[in-house]
Amino acid sequence: MPLKKSAMRTEPEKSESTPAPEGPSFQPPFLDDLLTLEECAAYSRSSYGVVGRAAREGRLRSGRAGRRVLVRRADLLAWIALGESCSRRVHGPSETGGRS
Repeated sequence: MPLKKSAMRTEPEKSESTPAPEGPSFQPPFLDDLLTLEECAAYSRSSYGVVGRAAREGRLRSGRAGRRVLVRRADLLAWIALGESCSRRVHGPSETGGRS
């Protein structure tokens, strides 16, 4: 006895109006406040070495998550406010007019 078409299993129809999400749909809000050293360097407009050295020496509070070094956004902003994000100090014009 052949099965009726209505009794056969069929794939559910996909709605074409809403595409499926491509990445994880939920990201905890506290992850937005953690930055990698690369992101810290770009945010503070410093080099990766300056940010990495400050994290190693403890001048920039950081923590490790596996191989990554993570910095809270508030700690990065405090470090920038101290003026330590500049790799070299900027001085005013010299008495010789800039020429030696």
